[in-house]
Amino acid sequence: IQSIYQLVAFIRICSGRVDVQTGKPYQGSPDMWLKIGTALLLAAMVILLLPQAKNMVRHSPKAESGDWSSFVVPITLVALLVAILMWIV
Repeated sequence: IQSIYQLVAFIRICSGRVDVQTGKPYQGSPDMWLKIGTALLLAAMVILLLPQAKNMVRHSPKAESGDWSSFVVPITLVALLVAILMWIV
C-alpha cells in the first residue's frame, strides 16, 4: 500500500499538481493538458504529412533554365517594397 501512495504522489508531482518542496497543490498553468494535446496533434500531423510531401517532391517537374528568373524577380520586388516602406517610416 505504501508503494501505491508513493506512485500516486510521484504522478501528481510529475503532472504539476503538487509542489515538490512544500507538498501543497500547485497553482500553475491549468492548460498543461491542452498544450500536451496540441503538441501530440501537431506531431501526428507532421507524421501523416511527411509521406505525401515525399511523394510530391518525387513526382514534381524538374527545374529548367528560365525558372530562376521567375523566382528572383518577385523576391527582388518584395525586398524593394520592404526597403521603400522602411525608408518612408
